[in-house]
Amino acid sequence: MMLPNKITPYARSTIAKFPPILKQLTQSDLSVSELYKSVKDSEIGDASEFLNVIDCLYALGMVDYDEERRVLRHVEGNTVQ
Repeated sequence: MMLPNKITPYARSTIAKFPPILKQLTQSDLSVSELYKSVKDSEIGDASEFLNVIDCLYALGMVDYDEERRVLRHVEGNTVQ
């Protein structure tokens, strides 16, 4: 996880990449590949960086994975500002 600091500006940090992903998931549940396709043009970076962002969001309780439907979903009660 790249946190903003003296060397890494906020725009390049992992935290700055949360909003595009959360915005997509608040609209609808998506599979990992569908989500990546929908946000890859919004400066998310490569697939490994995308997965790092998903891992962070999962650890923070912002997203959950529905194994039965095989989709990521936004956890209700957590909003994007």
